[in-house]
Amino acid sequence: MGAVKPPSGGGTPAKRIAMIRHVLAPNVEDGLSWPDFERFSGVPLGTVKKWGDGTRRISEAHARELARRLTDAGHLTSWEWIRHGTPPEPPWVGERHTKPAPRSVRDGAPSGASALATGSSAPPDPLTGDQIATSVAARLAPLIEQLAAKGELVVARWLLSVAAEASDQGVADVKRIIDLARDYLRHAEHPAP
Repeated sequence: MGAVKPPSGGGTPAKRIAMIRHVLAPNVEDGLSWPDFERFSGVPLGTVKKWGDGTRRISEAHARELARRLTDAGHLTSWEWIRHGTPPEPPWVGERHTKPAPRSVRDGAPSGASALATGSSAPPDPLTGDQIATSVAARLAPLIEQLAAKGELVVARWLLSVAAEASDQGVADVKRIIDLARDYLRHAEHPAP
């Protein structure tokens, strides 16, 4: 079966939930089924259906967890976009997807589920800084390629948001990121003839 093109644009919260369900099951016209979405999100079926029909707003905590699970499943997404439609849109919005849903989604197990969501009493082993850096770098490479294809202005805005968040987290050395963003902004304002 061929891939079905998902809806594009942030739109309403219900539309964003439809887009998320679709990216998780790209070859299904309506996207991931409600029971499978319940298992993926770790949220009761009645609640996720209310998100989907627009009668209930997704909480910040649920939006954060859903963004984490989507990102763990290879679909980089911010909680702000899920909850508010705040740009930038995830890189997968509007794309045709042909890869199957992650095995954990097909099998009904939530991808990257927290101990609380899975009912496990033991917390996962903490990751080392190197493990986190390697994982993040691997996931950022395709995102950066997609952002670069959209142009220097998009990359500059993204870099500035990364620098702002890093600064908020107490990372002192964000000057190189800001300088790179400024270079892209200058080049976007004054393109070569």
